[in-house]
Amino acid sequence: ERVEGALIYADIQVLCGGTTLRLTPDGMATVDRYWQPHAAPEHLDRDDGYYIRTYRATIEEAVACRLRRLIHPPSMLFSGGFDSGTIAALAGPLVAARGWKLTCLASVLPEHDTRRNARPAVEAFRGRPGLDLRFYVRGDETTYDDLEATFDRTLRPRPPSIVRRRIGEMARATGSRLILDGHGGDYTVNAYDQAMLGAILRRGEVGRFAREFRARMRFTGWSALRVFGRDVLSAFVPDRIRRPWRWAVNGFVPAWQRRGVRREFALDAFARGVVDRLRLRDGYRPGARWRERWTEMCRNVASDGIGSNYGATTPDLELTRPFHDKRIVELALALPEQLL
Repeated sequence: ERVEGALIYADIQVLCGGTTLRLTPDGMATVDRYWQPHAAPEHLDRDDGYYIRTYRATIEEAVACRLRRLIHPPSMLFSGGFDSGTIAALAGPLVAARGWKLTCLASVLPEHDTRRNARPAVEAFRGRPGLDLRFYVRGDETTYDDLEATFDRTLRPRPPSIVRRRIGEMARATGSRLILDGHGGDYTVNAYDQAMLGAILRRGEVGRFAREFRARMRFTGWSALRVFGRDVLSAFVPDRIRRPWRWAVNGFVPAWQRRGVRREFALDAFARGVVDRLRLRDGYRPGARWRERWTEMCRNVASDGIGSNYGATTPDLELTRPFHDKRIVELALALPEQLL
């Protein structure tokens, strides 16, 4: 069962977002929640024109308010995707007006690598106002280098991504004290989830389904059969069989065998009772889908600290996420289905 703010360390918890902690002289502590993710009443039951105008204005302000009082040029974790691209396009001119550059740091594969690569998407932004594109190409370093230092820095059970650590170091080398991130867009105002094509078809929007299906094939390079299996069929799988269906898709192999866990270590932990095999999650929890799932994601983010892969792991570098702005969340949870 999920406990808000819980860490793996005894008697240490994160103070969740949207809460206050009050301490009295006699040592009593009171935690009060003053905000939870919800749809703001002023955004409900409006026309499409209102949502489009408010969408742009809200995102513009969420980005601008994070830049106004800076005394050092900002940087950004950048993929060239819709969410980080939106922030970069809005932040670039604001930063340029102050005589600075927004350093956009992207993790890419070597130029000769033919696998799917973020480099073309990132390069599409070259020349836009205020943007300085820089690449991090991963070498032999791994996430598990210098574990003690990263655990000490984050208090998290998993080490931060090596990519984010190195990008953080690059950002600090430019003099940046603030780094932006597009995380959160895909479960707020730019919502996307697995089986979204199936969700559109279930609503009877056949024309939109056909357009989005073709776009999905172009974007992924997948065949029509693979897109149908990944993004359509699963939307029609009943909840009662989603777990066994996923189990079959994964070849009936448990999650710990598909990840970086030594078999001997896992079996010893099971034998000693340190880990209960029956309660071990398989990396997949059937349940909420689409809007329900996005709402759950917003609540989970608000009720926990920054995850191990996302913390600003370089000293003196602050991470900020405009799509986690509560004004964006309150708008996102009010958007009608036809705009998702």
